[in-house]
Amino acid sequence: MFTSEHETLVAAIASQAAIALDNAKLYEEINLINNKKDQFIGFASHELKTPLTTIKGYLQLAESAEIPAQDIIPKISKQLTRLESIIADLLDISKIQAGKLNLYFSKTSLKDILKESIELIDFSDHTIQVDNPAEDITIVVDHQKITQVLINLLTNAVKYSMPGTTISVTAMLLGDQIQISVSDQGIGIPPEHRQKIFDQFYRISSADKIKAKGMGLGLYISKEIMEAHSGKIRVESEEGKGSTFYIQFPVNRGKIK
Repeated sequence: MFTSEHETLVAAIASQAAIALDNAKLYEEINLINNKKDQFIGFASHELKTPLTTIKGYLQLAESAEIPAQDIIPKISKQLTRLESIIADLLDISKIQAGKLNLYFSKTSLKDILKESIELIDFSDHTIQVDNPAEDITIVVDHQKITQVLINLLTNAVKYSMPGTTISVTAMLLGDQIQISVSDQGIGIPPEHRQKIFDQFYRISSADKIKAKGMGLGLYISKEIMEAHSGKIRVESEEGKGSTFYIQFPVNRGKIK
């Protein structure tokens, strides 16, 4: 006969089993996070080491007078810019994790942000098309952070598309929201990766096949910046045909400092 003691025993066993399952899931999640951190440290070390090694090589060439200094300085400057970008990403990650990603809102021109972002990217091997609203729009955002997001999207568009293809930037007003899209004709993103690419430490294996540089932090940082603006970022993609990234945020969101 099934007594109350049996019921108590079954309940206790079920409770212990549930705890064991939870602990197993937690252990698996911790291992996954640790593995991602290990991968991140490896990527970060490689990304930091590469420009430093290149700079060292250029300096050695300058010392031996094999190449004129005026030819080497621009190359060193380019590597220093890359190094600065990597360090900035690492600092942003640190601020995000500490909950200290401060935004400084100010009135700015939508066209100015787009123009500034595009001018900082090398499109020499691509065609760039820009479609702006007929009339400029004054927005209240953190100018530097929104520019950072656009530069990341434009850099990715160049990185993951073949030379000779077109990259399109479209900005439009949707009610009280601004939407900006960046489209490329690149390799595209497999369906199973389209949400994960916004996760911290996440890289797609196809990025390694085309030798794309980067630590896989840009989209995660971009997502955090957009959410801090009460906005969002999303992607539509088709393998072999390209991707379109959209950012959307309120025209007037923050308090001007």
